[in-house]
Amino acid sequence: LQSICSQADGSTMETPSDSDGFEAGGSDAKLAVQPPCSCRRLFQDGQKSRCERFDRWARRCIPNYDKADVEARQNSEYTALLGRARQKEQVPCLGEQTMRQVLLDVERTCPALSFFREGGGREMLINILVVWIIFDADTAAATKPGVADAKDEPDRGGCEEPSRQVGYVQGMSFLAMNLLWHAGREETAFWVFVAMMQRYDMRCMFEAPDMHGLQKRTFATTQLVRYAMPALSDHLAEYLQNNLGLLLTDWLLTLFASSVALGPLGVLWDRFFDIGYPWIYRVILARLRCLQQWLLEETDFARLMHIVRFAHVDFDWVHGQLAPRLRCRQQGTNWVSSGGACGNSFANGVPNSARGKSGHKHGLLHRLVRGRRRSFDEPPVALAEPEPDLAYNGQPAAWTCQICNNSEDCESWLTIVTELAEMERVPVDVAERFEAMFGAPASAPTEPQQASADSQVMDATDDDADVRAENVRLRKENAQLRAELQEARKELDDLRGLH
Repeated sequence: LQSICSQADGSTMETPSDSDGFEAGGSDAKLAVQPPCSCRRLFQDGQKSRCERFDRWARRCIPNYDKADVEARQNSEYTALLGRARQKEQVPCLGEQTMRQVLLDVERTCPALSFFREGGGREMLINILVVWIIFDADTAAATKPGVADAKDEPDRGGCEEPSRQVGYVQGMSFLAMNLLWHAGREETAFWVFVAMMQRYDMRCMFEAPDMHGLQKRTFATTQLVRYAMPALSDHLAEYLQNNLGLLLTDWLLTLFASSVALGPLGVLWDRFFDIGYPWIYRVILARLRCLQQWLLEETDFARLMHIVRFAHVDFDWVHGQLAPRLRCRQQGTNWVSSGGACGNSFANGVPNSARGKSGHKHGLLHRLVRGRRRSFDEPPVALAEPEPDLAYNGQPAAWTCQICNNSEDCESWLTIVTELAEMERVPVDVAERFEAMFGAPASAPTEPQQASADSQVMDATDDDADVRAENVRLRKENAQLRAELQEARKELDDLRGLH
């Protein structure tokens, strides 16, 4: 493109030219195969050059990954696609708006890492995303109705065959960045990126017009939170105004790549490549559970969102159990911990302080003003203020943890990924049932469908009965809330009349 992209602040930024990506032949001439990550290395040509972690990922999702002919064929195909990208005027899917979005997102994704500033990583990341746009357009065109099925089409992990181009969507840059960080070479990173989209059912997460896959997994995660932590689910539904999906979107789309430091993120992806999205569900549950005691005490929308996304939790072993401590900034510049370790240990994965809380519900009017009354009736709770420097460096992604001495290895997230997520024992079939509930057709079932549904009802487990009972309870509670709302309106009218 010869035009100039205008940024929001009024400054200008050039779009990628031939020197900003689109290097024919891939990254061999620009960068050694030594990846910038700190993982263990595998020997190649007598030298330690390949990342052992990335090698495991590639073997999990690319058949015959280690065979020379497969690598040569993939490199040749990638080079051909990259060559087409250089002739972008002849590729309709590489429009000016698309290229502007790719460039702007790349600049937001990795501005602080020297590998992307000085090591050629920025150009390689642009190449991966642009080649994916062309590859996806070709794949969509080959699978439209009336077009013969493409040969050797890879397994798509249960996702419907694409008939509409997805192209580039925000969030993809974070996935490609983490792959490139561990691969060091754009060709190998690209093909693992393609495998993630096709074999791990991720393409439908980005698919227009409604990102159905993202909606399905957001619904499933919300139901899993209710299944595992009903009290917290009710609290978040009330004070986040049923907007829990706002917290989940980044985590589900980027597999935590926009939130977690590079060290624990690699460990998290190890398990994702083993079992898929059920592991992401477990990490989300573990994160919410360790913050549960503070979340239940907070009613402000912005502070709830900030605690979930950015709070840094320390963990101590107390009597053989993990005890969370929330770090927060008080007066001055020192980091301190909120909550005593001895009184907040986990028992069977649940904070002791969250057990035995009264289930009594106040009237709606009382709950509406509860946040204001706390400042008079209760001592203030030391929680993290929504400042940009709380476990967050002001960038869209936390590649390093400022609290952990700007290290790639954040101890907080590493404990969540390695310890707490393993303690979450939500059965896989429960998550699958919630996903199926979202995708169930709304139209009246045919006779065979009805017979199958009747059979499933007869075989329903206790968990299914619990879900139905919970739905009945929620309907009753909604009716009660509507009645309380009417009563609250009357009280407000009476108060206005007094004044």
